[in-house]
Amino acid sequence: MISVRGISHSYGGKVVLRDISFEAQAGECVAILGNNGAGKSTLITCIGKIKNAKSGEVDVDGQSFFDRTRNERARTMSYVAQKSEVSQMTVMDAVLLGRKPYISWALSSEDVEKCAAIIEHMELEDFRTRSIDELSGGELQKVMLARALAQEPRVLLLDEPTSNLDPKNQHDVLSFVQAIAKHHQLTVLIVLHDISHALRYCDKFLLMQDGAVYSYGDDSTITEEAIFDIYGVASSIIEVNNRKVVIVD
Repeated sequence: MISVRGISHSYGGKVVLRDISFEAQAGECVAILGNNGAGKSTLITCIGKIKNAKSGEVDVDGQSFFDRTRNERARTMSYVAQKSEVSQMTVMDAVLLGRKPYISWALSSEDVEKCAAIIEHMELEDFRTRSIDELSGGELQKVMLARALAQEPRVLLLDEPTSNLDPKNQHDVLSFVQAIAKHHQLTVLIVLHDISHALRYCDKFLLMQDGAVYSYGDDSTITEEAIFDIYGVASSIIEVNNRKVVIVD
């Protein structure tokens, strides 16, 4: 479980986040939605203490996250950015980086076995010795997810993990994230632009407007009025195969 209370942030006097508060349970995927500039990416980097929030607190499983050591935070929460900054290494080496918070002097056989199991589970075995510079966008995104999972986190932070992916890879990545959240009882906070994807793969929805919470809750928070208020477009919400889909009018 994660509890976010009163997170605020600013850049050079410009307020970017205003008193963000919400809670999410283990096993839940929470979509963070809003237009460009709403503060979505800044929010998850502040939650993960990648950036230092100006104020606010984050608790994971009832204990302060910000008060933990750097290694303890890395074992609690992992983050996948929009673009990978890792290059010139094999897939296996990239995934092994996720074990860094657990390594004292050298990699153990347990570290290697855990990473190998994740690679197998994500169907990346054929790429194990390949350079990540040779991978497609979808393959690279799966490797970055594998590295994040190697940290064995309680909370997974994903910043637009499907940007620049084709429809098949979008489905593969999001369905995998949904499955691991349930199987490993992770809390997943995921920044998305596609509202229909959010409705299909997520359990809760944090709608942001001008750095503040517009609404938070289940799919009943996704309404045509809310979409107009946040994105400034008229839309229709319909059902296809028992799933809600947003159509921009």
